[in-house]
Amino acid sequence: MPICAICGRVVERVTSDHIPPKSMFGTKPSNLITVPACPECNGGSSTDDEYFRLIASEVDTATHPDAQKASEAIVRSMARPQASGFREALRKSIYGIEVDEGGSTQVKPFFGLDVQHLDRTAKKIVKGLFYHAKGYPIPANYKVLAANLDLFMEKPVSVELAKLIVNYLLPKCSWIKPTTIGNDVFSYQVFFEDDDPNTVFVPMQFYKRWRYFGLVLESDA
Repeated sequence: MPICAICGRVVERVTSDHIPPKSMFGTKPSNLITVPACPECNGGSSTDDEYFRLIASEVDTATHPDAQKASEAIVRSMARPQASGFREALRKSIYGIEVDEGGSTQVKPFFGLDVQHLDRTAKKIVKGLFYHAKGYPIPANYKVLAANLDLFMEKPVSVELAKLIVNYLLPKCSWIKPTTIGNDVFSYQVFFEDDDPNTVFVPMQFYKRWRYFGLVLESDA
């Protein structure tokens, strides 16, 4: 029986899940990664993926042509009746912020970031990349950490982990040629520890500017 690359369960049926979500691309690239996923993992993350696409296409990346196409697609999808709950959640997250434009102050709308939504999609991408590289899901006794790299460094949940990333993991990855998918929409590197093939660090970049990282390590590490 097939196995799901995301949750690791043996299931009766799998479908092809795109890593990263194909909705992030203006045109589906020929080298887009697909992994086997159970219906729950493939369809159950659609709201997270939609939110990730929304924020990634708007936050500091809007000059990228595929980001602009993704943003246009979001506007169309938001008009669907099925998206009413998503629209309401976004409406509640919008707040006004004063910006200086041409010597005058204007109030413009900004989205409040739901970091958990974003990190769940990033974590799923890391799981898919692990399966793509290794040919099997992340073992049950390992955990996955995923976060926006810049936000994490500003307020790290673990100072020791931040030091490990800056002083060891990122320098290791500097020697690894990035794999790019699409028109610079998504690029990533995969660094495996020599003494543990399941310990993995994955720096990722969306639209050439938005940086994330994923870290797979033993649960008791």
